[in-house]
Amino acid sequence: MSTRYGVREVIGGRHRVVRLFGNGGFAEKRSYATRELAQGRAAQLGKIAARRDAVAEAKRRAKNHCECAGECGHLHLASRACPWGEGEDIGGGVGKVVLVAVALDGHDDNLSLDNIKMLCQLCKQQDEADRNNGGAALFDIREPQS
Repeated sequence: MSTRYGVREVIGGRHRVVRLFGNGGFAEKRSYATRELAQGRAAQLGKIAARRDAVAEAKRRAKNHCECAGECGHLHLASRACPWGEGEDIGGGVGKVVLVAVALDGHDDNLSLDNIKMLCQLCKQQDEADRNNGGAALFDIREPQS
């Protein structure tokens, strides 16, 4: 069971998931018929919180910029490092850049900082296409125009 969430019995033999940190209040308004169901939900919430914390730490390490240095299959022209940062406007009606956490070993449960790399959505798609399609890239990544 999670170290962040626990289970408390409430009126009528039902159980609720509670936070074990902060004010110790209820984590969810709903209650569960059995302790096992509530413990399962507490474990789920613990995994979600651990992933959120690991991704936030990886984002701080990356300083809100894509950490791709050409591994996605695109050389990113002369710089060889992806120039995109989170929230930058790509232009041409494409939208803003979003960073995505990618597990290098392919296992999303491995939350060590060495296993998480922050990629922009363009490098992530290029990387996935390269891995899954045997080297066939989806598209050419446009470089930002200065």
